Amino acid sequence: MIAESEVYGLSDGVQYVGADRSVVFLWETGDGNVRGTLPTRPRRVPLAGLHPAKNYRVDNETYPGSYLLQVGIPFDGPADSHCLVVEQLD
Repeated sequence: MIAESEVYGLSDGVQYVGADRSVVFLWETGDGNVRGTLPTRPRRVPLAGLHPAKNYRVDNETYPGSYLLQVGIPFDGPADSHCLVVEQLD
């Protein structure tokens, strides 16, 4: 899948987009709230290369492509990295 896909650089990672699914690797870049003294909102990473009119499954949630392209997926929590599969539904 990765060998035959288009590669997109994201603000916090990389995305491989194939015909019906995408693999996203996210990692902590160190640009966040290092000292933890400022209130922060959940960080979101907009995706790339998806069709805005199609629907996609990310984990157990379904999102329109336009939402994933503009708003993105949440990337918060204790892990320094995250990998997920985005599957096209229609």
